[in-house]
Amino acid sequence: MKKASGRLLFLVAYFAYASIYIARLNLTVASPVMQSEKLMNAAQIGTMGGIFFLFYSAGQLLNGYLGDIFPPKIMIMTGLFLTAASNLGIGFLPGTAVITLLWGINGFAQSMLWGPLLRTVASHYPPGRKSFIASLLVSSVGTGSILGVFLATAAIYFGNLRYAFIWPGAAALLRLLPCFICFPVYRRRPQIRRKNPWLPCFHLG
Repeated sequence: MKKASGRLLFLVAYFAYASIYIARLNLTVASPVMQSEKLMNAAQIGTMGGIFFLFYSAGQLLNGYLGDIFPPKIMIMTGLFLTAASNLGIGFLPGTAVITLLWGINGFAQSMLWGPLLRTVASHYPPGRKSFIASLLVSSVGTGSILGVFLATAAIYFGNLRYAFIWPGAAALLRLLPCFICFPVYRRRPQIRRKNPWLPCFHLG
């Protein structure tokens, strides 16, 4: 792929990963309002956070395996869709149990993106620039965190609690189309040939 296309792919990946932090940090802003409106208490919100990281950790284990089976594009788009769907679902303010489950699904979904994003973007740059590109991509965490706080704050200020989840969900949903267009449908794993150290022992000729 051409260098310009590599840059475009980087930008798409950068804002895709930032969008999942927008759909994570919104809870930090929304939780005091959820308590003040008697939707959930502090213990229940704490449980939400615990379930998120439990599902996230489980997802890292499972998705590492799934990433060897499915193309990165499928993993990325599935993660974005589930992140968007879970936040949009919470925006309807269902019962406490459903909100907690949806937030757990959000955690699992967010664990699907980093490996496939990094692998795909890095494969479009020469070896000498891979580390630099990876460090730039990491900065999307900070960008998404800041945007998440501001977007959720604006959503509550100009709307209500529902929009603190609907707007971040929509932000993740909007990243699906650029990822669908720009990410290759095939795997771009580097092909590394490793010499089998035991081969000479079994050489018959």
